[in-house]
Parts: sequence; C-alpha cells; structure tokens
Amino acid sequence: MNVVSQREILTQRRVLAFFQDALGYTCLGDWQDRPNNRNIEPDLLTDWLKRQGHDDSIITKVRRELDKAAALGGSTTLYDANRMVYDLLRYGVKVQPDVGEQHVTVWLIDWANPDNNDFALAEEVTVVTRNTKRPDLVLYVNGIALGVLELKRSTVSVTEGIRQNLDNQKREFIQPFFTTVQLVMAGNDTEGLRYGTSQARIGQWFESKTQGLTDVAKAQLKQRWGTVQKVLSAQDRLAKIVADILFDMETRDRLKSGHGNAILVSDSIYAACRFFELFQQTDLAGKCAIVTSYKPAPADIKGEESGEGLTEKLRQYDIYRKMLAAHFDEPEDTAMHKVEQFEREVKKRFVKEPGRMKLLIVVDKLLTGFDAPPATYLYIDKQMQDHGLFQAICRVNRLDGEDKEYGYIIDYKDLFRSLEQSIKDYTGEAFDGYDKADVEGLLKDRLQQGRERLEETREAVKALCEPVEPPRDTAAYVRFFCAAESAVAETAALAVDEDIRLVKKADWRGNRFKAKQVRNAIKKVLRDDTLVDRIFEIVKAQGDY
Repeated sequence: MNVVSQREILTQRRVLAFFQDALGYTCLGDWQDRPNNRNIEPDLLTDWLKRQGHDDSIITKVRRELDKAAALGGSTTLYDANRMVYDLLRYGVKVQPDVGEQHVTVWLIDWANPDNNDFALAEEVTVVTRNTKRPDLVLYVNGIALGVLELKRSTVSVTEGIRQNLDNQKREFIQPFFTTVQLVMAGNDTEGLRYGTSQARIGQWFESKTQGLTDVAKAQLKQRWGTVQKVLSAQDRLAKIVADILFDMETRDRLKSGHGNAILVSDSIYAACRFFELFQQTDLAGKCAIVTSYKPAPADIKGEESGEGLTEKLRQYDIYRKMLAAHFDEPEDTAMHKVEQFEREVKKRFVKEPGRMKLLIVVDKLLTGFDAPPATYLYIDKQMQDHGLFQAICRVNRLDGEDKEYGYIIDYKDLFRSLEQSIKDYTGEAFDGYDKADVEGLLKDRLQQGRERLEETREAVKALCEPVEPPRDTAAYVRFFCAAESAVAETAALAVDEDIRLVKKADWRGNRFKAKQVRNAIKKVLRDDTLVDRIFEIVKAQGDY
C-alpha cells in the first residue's frame, strides 16, 4: 500500500498514542465486539465515586439522577437531555442521603483538581440500536462519554467526518449515546481537527473550518453556504432544484468559469416565475431570465383580485413585470411592453456572454432551433418524450471549445427510464430534420472515453510526481506541490490539472452502467495504483478551498 493512502486506522493509532503518552489518558481498548457499550459506563463511574468517599447509597442515587437526565422520550429532545447532563456535570448532582437530611452536592467531575479525574478513551465503540453505529474514538471522563472523534484518511475531506457525526445524532441511529457528549470532533492528516458541540450544524463549524484562510476566502465561503442555507430552508421541491443548480454553478468547471451556462425547463409559466423569484435571492440575480410565450397584460389579471393575497396569475404577472423593469431599468408599466426586445437581448447575451447570462428558464421556447454552444447543462422539470425530448437534449450537445466534450442532462421527472427502449428502437430516420452537429455523438460510450482520458491523465501525473523525494508520503507530496519556491511543480501541475478535473467530474450514471462494470473497467486502468486521485485530494486540502 502506498504510504500516501494512509487509512484511518493509522491516523487512529497515532491519535491514540498521543492521548496516552502526551495527555495521560488510559486506553480502554477496542470495544468493537464488547457488549452493551454505553455513554455512561456504570462500573467506571462507580469506581471513581467510591474513591471520592461516597457510599453505595449515595452512588445509586447519583447514577439514578444522571440516567434520568440523559434519558430521551416524550417531549425531551437531544438538546434538552444534553443540557440537563451538562448542568449536572458543571454544577454537581443534588441528592438527599436520607429522609430528613440536608441535600448534598456530589460532583461528577473534580473541577478543582483536574488530575483527580479518570481520563480514558476507547476505540471502535459499537453502539447497538436498530441501526448500529461505531464511532472511531470516544473520550470518557470518570466513565461518562464527553467526546466523540471521527477520523478520515488524508484523501477524504474532514467534512465527511462531520456529516457522519451529525448522522449519528439522528433518531434513526445512535442519538441516545450523544446525550452526555459535549464535544464532537472530526479530523484528518491534511485538514487537521474540526470540532463543535452536540447537534452543531455544519455552519457552526465555520470558524474552526476556516482557520488559515484569507479574509476573502472566508467571505466567499460564508456567502456560498449562506446562499444554500437560505434556499434550502424552503420546504418546496422547486427550492431544492434551485439549490442543486446553485451547487453546480459553484462546483462545475464550465459553469464556474463562465465559459458555459444552463437551461432549466419548467412545466408551466407560473413555475418558471417561481424559479426566477428564488434565483433572485441568490448570486444568480441579474444573470438569469425567463423566456416564455407569456406577455404580461392587464387583461390577464382581470377578476383575479380577491383580497386574500396573490393568485397564481397575479403573482406571475407581478414577477414578469419586475423582471422586465429591472432589465431595462424602467418603470414596470413601460417595460412590460418590451417582451420581444427582452427575449432578443437575453438570448444574445446567453450565447455571446455566458458568464453574464448563466441560466435561462423556459417552458416551450428555445427547445428547438436555438443554437447556443455555451449551453452545457440542461435541467428538466417537465414531462417530455420522444422527439421533443431529443430536441431538448440537442440544445446542450453542441461542442464549444476544448473544455466541453458533451452536455449534461439533469432529469427531475425520470424521463430517461422510459426512453431507454426508445433509444434502442430508433433508426437513422428518427433524426431526420436534426442538424448533424446537434446529434453527432449523442449516444457516445462515455465509459470508454473516460477510460482513455483516465489513462492519459494517470501517466501525466505519474511523470509530474517523479521528482518527489522519498519516502513519498503525504508530507513529501505537500512539500513538493505546496512549497512557495516550487514554481516548476506549479507550472507542471497546471498543465495536467484540467485533465484531472475532467476525469473527476465524469458522471457515469448517465449511461446506466452497473456499478460492477464501472469498477472493473477502472481497475483495468489503475491496477493497484490510485496515486493520481490521492495526490490531487491531498494537495487540494492544503489550499484555501
């Protein structure tokens, strides 16, 4: 195994040794097969309380109060239980030794004398529920689980560890285990450690996650996350489609660079207007437009006013007028009569300046005869079939420079399941009337193309990595690629970076190959060497993003 591919277990062993040797923790061992693992280990807690001078009667009452605080059920949420446990940890447990006696405070943690506490950790702690989970490391203080740490290999983002922790806290998994946990952590070799409190959302990890970033990078990251959160907060399927498109705009090279753009096909003019309204709350404001057959006129809304809010027609009328007024920078009553001019201008901008017009929202228009080579992504949220669907696909199939090999179809209506047999049955005459440039390569074998590109890129990266000094571990690759003086490496890396990105972004799902077919094909190319992907991920993790 190449040393760059250090698995989580190696990092876990190193972290375990650090806790033992540097921090004085006791290792409780591997609890993968140990039965009845709990967040409150009664034997460990009882042993510590006895050493503090408490008798069995007091200890029984203390454990009962702690178990009661940590219990979920009824209206008690994880937050509620965690807060009650925190209060007992911080301020002690009030118990009455006997009837008629004064209450005494029993401390679960000796805050005044830290060394008087039992610090321990266990690895691979299996927690059995209907969906059993196994945290990598659990930190116990006096037998109470206060910390959980998930570790990832150097080529896997620490974000995956964060998501794993969040999943574990759901009701479907091991939520009761987290009622005592006060610190939730995730980390890997390249990105370091990230931490938060119980149930902390990913947004709350922002400050720790952005340590070391420039102020500009922090601002951009915060803006992007805030945008997605704002849209996702709507319990509306249209909003979720908007969120998908926003994510692609930030992550897909053609869209991110401004060289390419996208078309969203909506099932009605009203839905198109709602899509547009949602996009106006995002970074796509001013860079998207609706192109439909609709022309707002007062007659459209006659008799629509009911005094109970906007009807669909009123809302559609209002959104269209505002869009036209903003485009022409004119009053709504003037701009509403310029629909044809608006359509000409946004279509021209879409073709000539894709970075300034990144998305067109359509219903029926532009799906035939609209020649726009920059169009790379087609999002379909409308029932379509046969020739109409093929016509739509052709809108994103025109080549446009070296960074566009084919268009991408995102199907929200499951249209392609019913289309599979139609594709097999179609003969050459099915494409009569289509431009050759539109349909050429429409049904390419993308798996074969991907294998060829993967082989070329693999060889290029292996050649690039030849100067890396032994032992060629994570640190050696980081030094070579990320050192300020490594201008040669930087220049060479840029030469193959785009190919790596194209390989990584390939969407195998479009061809409906079985997962086993894909794995076997890639294995033939890579054999036992997956160095390319690991190097790319390790170096990427060292940058601002």
